[in-house]
Amino acid sequence: MFTRFNDIMTSLKALGKTYSNGEKVRKILMSLPKEWDSKVTTIQEAIDLDVLSSYYLIGSLMTHEIIMKRDDNEEKKDKSIVFKISQSSSKEE
Repeated sequence: MFTRFNDIMTSLKALGKTYSNGEKVRKILMSLPKEWDSKVTTIQEAIDLDVLSSYYLIGSLMTHEIIMKRDDNEEKKDKSIVFKISQSSSKEE
């Protein structure tokens, strides 16, 4: 995602449109899916977006993604399968 974003920003810069670092960070945060809302809110409240480096932001988002994947894998491992056993009456046997 970040490579594509940088390519777009480079192309826009070549056309004469430039964005501040804060605008770039906000655009990245706005592009994230809904399940990232808690992380986006945390970043917006804790850090001044005008000072935040886009490289630091990407690193933070990648770390969060790794943690989310690890948690998903742990949940899948903890699940077990339960079979329901029904007893038939002696007449059916």
